[in-house]
Amino acid sequence: HQFPLALQDLDTVVKRDSDNVQAWLTRATVQLVTGDYAGAKSSCMRLYSRAPRLVIDTCLANIASVNGEARPAYAKLKASLAASPDAAPAIKSWVETLLAEMAERAGIDNEAEMYFQKALKEDEADSYLLGAWSDFLLDRGRAPEVVALLKDKTRIDALLLRYALALKATGSPEAAVQ
Repeated sequence: HQFPLALQDLDTVVKRDSDNVQAWLTRATVQLVTGDYAGAKSSCMRLYSRAPRLVIDTCLANIASVNGEARPAYAKLKASLAASPDAAPAIKSWVETLLAEMAERAGIDNEAEMYFQKALKEDEADSYLLGAWSDFLLDRGRAPEVVALLKDKTRIDALLLRYALALKATGSPEAAVQ
């Protein structure tokens, strides 16, 4: 979590290759998690003419979702996804994961669950998605589903932690071993 150093590295990358979409997205994410919403929005804006509309809309919606504009951002991102049926599976999974998290924060659990399920169909190995989905399930007392989901995915520390929490919640004797 050395965010200033990460931003310096990303600044070097985008100076060398201003068309590097992933660098701009990562830069926006670092700025978002450090509370630099204006900087994050500026990084997203650099995606215009460099990335598909859905990527731009997702980058901007991510910021708006935690910056007082969650409902309109959610609606706009849903529309953008619907207008992009040919988006790559990895992009769809990313968008659907963000929509799931936005719906969860808004208390729309049925939509959150639907988007988590859609994202998993696109990319069942994404560790961030698996963690977010596991958190959703654990928060709703659905630990047995987390055990089944993560039993073969414990090589990643964040998923191992969730697996152990799920085992403990189910009263499994394995919890003491983990």
